[in-house]
Amino acid sequence: MRAAVPWYETDCWAPGVLAIGAAVRQKSVEDGSVTRESLPMNSLPVSSLLSRKLVEDGKRGSEMTIYRNNVCSFFTSIAVVAETFPNLRDARARIRQLLSGYEWGRLRCITEKDLSECQLIYVELGTIISLFVTSPFGDVSEKAQETVSRLLQGVGGRRLRNHWIAGCLLQRAGVSTKKLIDFIVDTLGYIPAARTTAFEFLTKDSVPYSKYVQRAATTNRKELLLGREKILPTNRITASDFATKIFAKTYISGHELRDIVSRTRNTRPKPAVAPIYRPGTRPRNDEPCQVANLSPEAIGKKLDQLMRGRQGKLAGIEEKDFDRCSLDYVELGGIVHQYLRDAFGSVCSRVNIRIATAMEEAQKSRRVKGWISGCLLQHAEVPIPDLFDLCIQELKYTPSTTWRLECLKPRNERYRTDARQKPVDPKMRFYELLGGLNEKVSLPEFLKLAAMNGKQQKEFLRGRYYSCIASLKRTETLGCTVARKSSPKPPAQVPSAPTSKQEKPAGKLPPQTVEPGGLTTVLDPSMMYCHPDDLIEFLSWVESSRH
Repeated sequence: MRAAVPWYETDCWAPGVLAIGAAVRQKSVEDGSVTRESLPMNSLPVSSLLSRKLVEDGKRGSEMTIYRNNVCSFFTSIAVVAETFPNLRDARARIRQLLSGYEWGRLRCITEKDLSECQLIYVELGTIISLFVTSPFGDVSEKAQETVSRLLQGVGGRRLRNHWIAGCLLQRAGVSTKKLIDFIVDTLGYIPAARTTAFEFLTKDSVPYSKYVQRAATTNRKELLLGREKILPTNRITASDFATKIFAKTYISGHELRDIVSRTRNTRPKPAVAPIYRPGTRPRNDEPCQVANLSPEAIGKKLDQLMRGRQGKLAGIEEKDFDRCSLDYVELGGIVHQYLRDAFGSVCSRVNIRIATAMEEAQKSRRVKGWISGCLLQHAEVPIPDLFDLCIQELKYTPSTTWRLECLKPRNERYRTDARQKPVDPKMRFYELLGGLNEKVSLPEFLKLAAMNGKQQKEFLRGRYYSCIASLKRTETLGCTVARKSSPKPPAQVPSAPTSKQEKPAGKLPPQTVEPGGLTTVLDPSMMYCHPDDLIEFLSWVESSRH
């Protein structure tokens, strides 16, 4: 006679059996075989009792369970390098032993409603365990994942979404936090940051092993984690409030956390539009910034100086501001992004997706990121010469001696920049390449330019450059005379003719298209390249080089 099934195992028969099927498919791919011992706990007694009626009973009220039993999908780099587990089979076995049969039964009955709010301690512990394995306690359906991303308003991307889901699964299981902390310290060997308030759920990027292993070792790791639990409020917080009021911070005190949770606990989450602009992260020592003698602290300071007083303007940027951008900003923004990811900030997922869709490229592609960076720089009105200095002096970038733009190339050729023939005057070469490209272009127009071959690009860029020279000559008397009255400057020495026909060295010679037919002020983007006297100096140099 078959033994009676415990009541807690019958609570989720249908989801449990569905989870068995998912586990069998996954097991056959990863290990090549499926054994009775490898199946999820408390799923075996009910595997032969499935019926159509039981599937219908898998609902609770109007919600159906959404659990997907892909426990411990992969190891992270930290787990691999630290050799936390001998293999995936051992990792899954230890994680399954962590929760009781009753707790696994509750966890498998999770619904979308359970994903809307969570206690911060479970989010923190779920995030810590996710440092070692992906989907440590399984996952939810794709539809539910999309719901969570929507609740989080796209903040934090897939990484934050998975951490939030892990926390909600632990909360649904009702597992003891002390048991989780023991597992984290004794089994995972987790090294926490020294500060009690250094919560893992506040980290914006994946923690590389090289940085993780440098954390100061402490003998009271359990006490430190228990201290974090005491700081965190016991009330639940909605996903929306967590994304906008907590995750957006780089540091937050226990008092602030309790204040935020207490103020939002009894309020219904309101649908909100995610902010478009998100400030950039400063470079870290372990990030792949492959530039000789480039100090992350120094480059971070340089970026702060460059964007000083402009963050407020970027906070008000709108979606329409990403529809058109000048090629000079797109080129420079793309160059900087190759060295420093999202150096000037990033945008919300809906804007990112819209641009990627229009370009028919991946959201993280070089061109998409370059366009976004260019639009941010354009909206902030960052001076072009300052960007030249950043690329040449800080990033050690070498402008091309050919008439080609990085942003229009079909593929990333950064690996060739170090071996390039260096121009006589790199800054002057930048002026030649970008001097006539201040006119805004739309995304469709940009794609047409990107489709040009090398010869067509050369003709286009040279034509814009010489058009810029002609335009400057027409506006020399009107524009520069007016500007000189407000910005007097000692006359500069006219440089001698260049020795190379291709490369024409110059001092402060920043040409740029000035729209004819009206007065141009020094605040106009077209005048952001240079001082008025520099225009006269440049024109004199052009005339002298012709003789």
